[in-house]
Order: sequence, then C-alpha cells, then structure tokens
Amino acid sequence: MNFLWGLLPIFVFCQVCSGEYKRVCYVESWARYRPSRVRFTPENIDVRLCTHILFAFATLDDTGVRIKADDDGDDPSMYKRFTDLKKRNPRLKTMLSVGGWSMGSALFHKAVETDSSRSTGAQNIVKFLRSHNFDGIDIDWEFPGDRGSPAGDKHKYTLYLKAIRDAFDKESKSSGRPALLLSAALNPMPSMFDNSYEVPEIARNFDFINLMFYDMHGTWDHVVGHHAPLYPSKNGDTINVDYLVNEWIKKGVQKSKLIIGVPFYGRTFTLADASKSNVGDKITGAGVKGPLTGDAGSLSYQEICLLMKSGVPVRRLVHQRVPYIVDGNRWTGFDDAKSLSEKMGYIKKHGFGGAMVWSIDQDDFNGICGGETYPLLKAMNRALGTGIIG
Repeated sequence: MNFLWGLLPIFVFCQVCSGEYKRVCYVESWARYRPSRVRFTPENIDVRLCTHILFAFATLDDTGVRIKADDDGDDPSMYKRFTDLKKRNPRLKTMLSVGGWSMGSALFHKAVETDSSRSTGAQNIVKFLRSHNFDGIDIDWEFPGDRGSPAGDKHKYTLYLKAIRDAFDKESKSSGRPALLLSAALNPMPSMFDNSYEVPEIARNFDFINLMFYDMHGTWDHVVGHHAPLYPSKNGDTINVDYLVNEWIKKGVQKSKLIIGVPFYGRTFTLADASKSNVGDKITGAGVKGPLTGDAGSLSYQEICLLMKSGVPVRRLVHQRVPYIVDGNRWTGFDDAKSLSEKMGYIKKHGFGGAMVWSIDQDDFNGICGGETYPLLKAMNRALGTGIIG
C-alpha cells in the first residue's frame, strides 16, 4: 500500500476513503483576527488532512433553545465559507461546535431544563444545521452539574442528548438524507463521571466523543507539569492519556467512539527559579504571552517552532513521551511530530476511533518556520497511514 501511494499521488484525497480513523480538527473562529502573518480563515484549511472540521464556537440565545452566532460576522458569511470547503473535498464533514469554556453553563442549563426546552431545542438545532449546510453539531458544555449548573443537570444533559439524537434520526428518516452527526468535547478526568457525565448512557447518543487530553496540568498545580503526557511520569501518576482513556473503557464506552485529543499549542509556566526546570519544580504563574497569539499561559506551535528555529533546544520527558522547551524562565510543554506520531501509534495499537486536534490554526499552517506547511497535522496523517503526500 505504501508503494502504491508513492507511485500514485492521484489518490491523495483517498485518505478519507476507508474511514478507518477520524481526524477531527477544531478551528478557532477568532484566529481570523490574529496578526496578518498568522491570520487564519477557512481558505487556509487543507481539506486533505481532516475528516471532520469543527467551527468553534457558536452559542445559544437567551432562551437556551436556539443556536446563535458568537460573532456577528459568522452567520451567514463565515459559516458559508466554512461549509463550502466540501466543494473541494466532498467527503469532508463540517460541523458546528456550540459552547466552550467562556460560555459557561447558564444557557445550557436553560436548554436542558424541561422536556419542552429539550424537544424545542433539538428541533431548532436540526433546522439551523440544515439551513447552514452543516453536517452535525458538537456540544462543548464545560461542565454539566458544575460551574453554576445544578447537580440535576447531569441527568438532564443525558436527556438533552437523547432528544437531539431522536430529532436527528427522525429528520433523516423523513428527508432521506444522512443523519446529522452528534459529537462532544468531554473532559477525560474520572471525577467527571461523578459530577457531570452519565457514562455509558451519553455515549450511546454520540457518533464520536472527543476526549480533551490537554490542559491536564496547569498553573493550578503550582508546579511544572506537562499538559498532554501520553504515559505516567516515573512517579507513576494517573494524569495521562493511557491511564485516563482506560477509565472510559472500563465504563463501557466503545473504543471506536473515543477520539484521542491532542494539542497544537504548548502550556507555559513561569519558573520560580530558572535553574530548576524539572517536572514538579515551583512556578510563580503562567508563562508570558507569545508574539503571535498573545495568550498568557500558552504558545501556539508556530510560536514554539520559531523559538526552536532561534536555537532554543528541545528537551524530552522520557517516561511521558513528550517534549518541552525552556527559554529564560518560561517552561513550555507541547507536542511535536515525534510525540504525535507515538500517540497515533497508540491509537492504532489499541483500536481507538481516531485523533482530535485543538486547533489546526495553531499549527505552522503557512510554513513561517521555513519548513513544510501543517507539519503537525501531516505528521499525524502519516503516522495514521492515511497516505498524505507532501
């Protein structure tokens, strides 16, 4: 098969033909407001490299039962530019992600509150998605039963998802069109089973589940920690992909529905002592913002690769299989082509449904570091064996 791919580049688009692994790619809608050097719009998307592309984020209106654009420029012009990507790759699925951290729980609480709100909301979701040519919805509620959401919302969340699934199935049957897709971005921590998710009940309603295997460590720990480790540290901790995904399997979720999330950004810390830069060493807070994204506490891969190009050496956490860099008193843990390839190997070895990326606009999509475009996303595709060339 590799020999044929090498000889027949005409088949480059057939990376989605088999459907063996999903490559779920989030796009930050606000990336279009970044400096011109890294401004990202739908036209920057390489439609060969993802099977599903998710536009993040939309929100809900004050009633909680209608989708509303989060930015006035999204509906309809940006949505159309996004869904028109299917003209370049008809196999591509474009989805709308609703929620996000900044939206909180208040509007979702209204959405799930009663039988009427759930049913009405589900019907409105169908109408909105079809009228805008989306192929499905991604629910990003962080978190049911928490952050101002009462404990009862945990079960109501399950009922809400069932209402959406039923509405999708009914519409598909009546229209003869493929059913709309339903996914979610979920926190992988086991504590969520107690507070927010009825597992495996919610899993039955999803086509796939995007597990957010990033931000697993941060400034809240008050010490250095990599935010996306594949395996435990030498101390045998449980906050890593391998341990956490197996907790989901124990709950009865099909491996094929679980999509392993990976970050295309680094989580940064300010070291209390620049000479002490090991995992577990003290920090004073988030690392200073980068020049391109301007977010304290994180660096896009573009910002990281420019640091590496300037001579900052890459170091590796051998046990956890992930890289980091230290420039001055800023410590940054991230994923690179090597660690992503190992994570893709893990997905293949254990039979998971694929990989999810947050977010492709933070990859070196336009090659500002002097190498190929989309180096991380292409490394993922190659490791999954999807036949991407160049």
